[in-house]
Amino acid sequence: MIPIGVMSIPQFILLFIFPLLGAISIFIWLIYGLNKLIQRKAALVSNHQPKSKKPRSKKWIAFVIFTLIVNSWNAYMGFRLYGIYQQSMTQEKNQDKRSRFILSRDFQYDQFLFPKGTLINLYNVHDTGKNFEPLSLYGLKKAKFPIPVYIAGVWTDTIDLNSDFDIFLQLSKDQQIAPLYKQDGKGGYVKDKQRYHVSCQQGQLAKF
Repeated sequence: MIPIGVMSIPQFILLFIFPLLGAISIFIWLIYGLNKLIQRKAALVSNHQPKSKKPRSKKWIAFVIFTLIVNSWNAYMGFRLYGIYQQSMTQEKNQDKRSRFILSRDFQYDQFLFPKGTLINLYNVHDTGKNFEPLSLYGLKKAKFPIPVYIAGVWTDTIDLNSDFDIFLQLSKDQQIAPLYKQDGKGGYVKDKQRYHVSCQQGQLAKF
């Protein structure tokens, strides 16, 4: 839930009361104009001479000024809201572009070197959606290499980060993985002396 601060009375009036009054004033003018149109048509049908125009009252002039002020503010707010909407759409497009793209150059990611042409999938929670952001693979989810890459003792064409702790490498060809390690019972790993290597096939996943 997003916390919202307490709205002041002037803010409430400008954001809610003014738009409501603007809509009401426009509705009144529509009714007024429609009534005048009906009266003119009725006068033409009955061949009656139109009544002489009376001078506008102060109340009428005040209502005209009020309508102009209120709806000028509403037009300004509408323009601002449209600008915010456009900015939000641009930021969303920029975030989408940076969440799935192809590397235009070799890029060092942690201890891995990703070659040019790598297809990147990521989710960066810190991406603000600005038009320009420096190249970053923060929040990387998956990378598919254009050529086999040697990582952690295996040849792989895809690296998949399911979480902050598990990294899976998809093998790009049949190969033997060595050396092998096993848990030592103390939370660490030691070399497996019974198995020196394991034969794997292309497409299998190796946990890094």
